[in-house]
Amino acid sequence: MGRVRYVIIVPDGMAGYPIRELSWRTPLAVSRAPCMKSLGTPNGMGLFVSLPKGSPAGSDAANMSIMGYDPVSDLTGRGALEAAALGIELGESDVAFRCNFVTVYGDTLADYSSGHISDSESRELLEFLDREIGDESVSFYFGKSYRNILVLRGEEFSDKLHMTPPHDIAGNNFEMFKPRALSVQAEKTAEKIRKLMDISREVLSRHSVNVERRRRGQNPANMIWPWSPGRKPRVKPFREIWGLSGAAISAVTTVRGLAKACGMDAPEIPGATGMLDTNFEAKVDFAIHALASHDLVYIHAEATDEMGHAGDVYGKIRAIEEIDSRLVCPFISYLERSGYEYRVAVIPDHYTPCKIGTHVRDPTPFVICTGDRGGQCEGGTEYTEEAAKRGRIGTLAGDSFLRLLIGQGPR
Repeated sequence: MGRVRYVIIVPDGMAGYPIRELSWRTPLAVSRAPCMKSLGTPNGMGLFVSLPKGSPAGSDAANMSIMGYDPVSDLTGRGALEAAALGIELGESDVAFRCNFVTVYGDTLADYSSGHISDSESRELLEFLDREIGDESVSFYFGKSYRNILVLRGEEFSDKLHMTPPHDIAGNNFEMFKPRALSVQAEKTAEKIRKLMDISREVLSRHSVNVERRRRGQNPANMIWPWSPGRKPRVKPFREIWGLSGAAISAVTTVRGLAKACGMDAPEIPGATGMLDTNFEAKVDFAIHALASHDLVYIHAEATDEMGHAGDVYGKIRAIEEIDSRLVCPFISYLERSGYEYRVAVIPDHYTPCKIGTHVRDPTPFVICTGDRGGQCEGGTEYTEEAAKRGRIGTLAGDSFLRLLIGQGPR
């Protein structure tokens, strides 16, 4: 008997709340997503606590939970994970931050992504910023679109800071959300970051990229917003814990960095953007290729989360349908033809309800199905948030979701 292949498909932030304009149904419930929704059975659905108490309410913590790790004890900041994905070497005393380009008007943070600024514009602004305000202790690195990295190098810097994700405060006065020290030793770091933010606003506003963006009626990338600090990640390899080799397919550097920190493969996918214009076909191709040489493939899609943050109800429905038709359907079809024995799960990493616009800690709905060689999943009950709440698996926490998927049972 050949080895079983395990697949986890993560439509980021797909879970949501019922909405009035959808007759009090959720975007998932009303979407035309026959492939993922048809995987449901009462025995194969349940809920998972992906954001345990004490963890940040972020995709880094949630994806770490799904992978079977404890984000309360194992998680470093998102900045360090993304640095790992980008191949940025961190010293033992370095602190890495996710560094968004944001749009501010007056004291208001108007846009956490500067209108999802293009890669070319972002890279030009990052290189300019590094020349203008970077030095031996301050370095900026391009990531993708608005998602970049700031590294502070030196023993005097701390990661013990209170920092708010910019997508949580869009439309608010940002001054009250600037970094605060959580210890006396961190005061210098907090002061340094606040100063860099202020200087960035001065130098970015006059750059030709932003002059042209304003001329076109687009939001300028006129300030940086560093957040989620962390040091070089140190977690036990996934294979050492579970006896399985893994690969992650994602456009998002947080997920790729987390996978690399766990010893998984995390290839760069050409044309993968994390938005609706992402190259779903390339992600399917890379996932199929990874499945040939790995026991577990982790497929992550970001567009649903972006639409939830934007409060775009119909955009989120479209994102769910695109993920289903262009990623889930062709991949499930491949599994059914492959001759593999397989177990496949669909699980949002967390809720991102459109009417709230940020992550919430509700246990996330999942479905797991098993396919024999050349066979199909049983199906029979449509997978939605409400159906998962009624699922016979109940509510799982800790590493029990991954244990259930790979058949290791509870501790």
